[in-house]
Amino acid sequence: MHTAVMFVFLIFIMSNAADIFIILLMQKFLSYCFDIDIYKCAIAILLKPKKSPSRLITVRGYMLFDYLCCHSGFCLKFRDSNTELIAKHLRGAVENTKEGREGMALGQYIAGMGFSNVGLGIVHSMAHALGAVYDTPHGVANAILLPTVMEYNADATGTKYADIARAMGVKGVDGMTQEEYRKAAVDAVRQLSQDVGIPADLREIVREEDIDFLADSAVADACAPGNPKDASKEDIIALYRSLM
Repeated sequence: MHTAVMFVFLIFIMSNAADIFIILLMQKFLSYCFDIDIYKCAIAILLKPKKSPSRLITVRGYMLFDYLCCHSGFCLKFRDSNTELIAKHLRGAVENTKEGREGMALGQYIAGMGFSNVGLGIVHSMAHALGAVYDTPHGVANAILLPTVMEYNADATGTKYADIARAMGVKGVDGMTQEEYRKAAVDAVRQLSQDVGIPADLREIVREEDIDFLADSAVADACAPGNPKDASKEDIIALYRSLM
């Protein structure tokens, strides 16, 4: 912890843009040494908007799937407040406002505490495969996949999508049917991605001949067993193809 705190201090006293490269190398080293996200928060504040939407949007995927995969009181405590933080601050963070960057730095830290205690599901296992094969930034891959995977998981989530919809700022959730609030939650997540410039599909990323390997990789990924419901290789192939 002491080393990580000193690292954060180092980031904030370094203002030369060239030093960011050194910071990123140090980040990679520290990510193997510490189970905390403080260093990521500081880097997210410093990086320019065009450099950081991927890192920022990743936080949303972590937080939502922390909640959907979680069955313990510990991680549920982070649920509403952090989803609200992300919904409120992500657009501003991408636009490089001070309030937005600070809000997402806090959101990322809280999300890190959540996903350290639960699984992350197939949205992350599918995103890992995209990163491995195409070098797709993890945040971008997650953001493209998230609404579609949320639709797939909806029938195994009870009333959790109502909570997500409220936290995302959807009005009138209490008067909605289960089908309506689930759709509203997915639509709100999809709109947020659109607002910050995330591609709507995988057409410019995935090649048809790679889908079988991508699905095998996603099924074998450590995140897959944490999904709210079981997903077969055929299910994952269908999810990839639905975005092409």
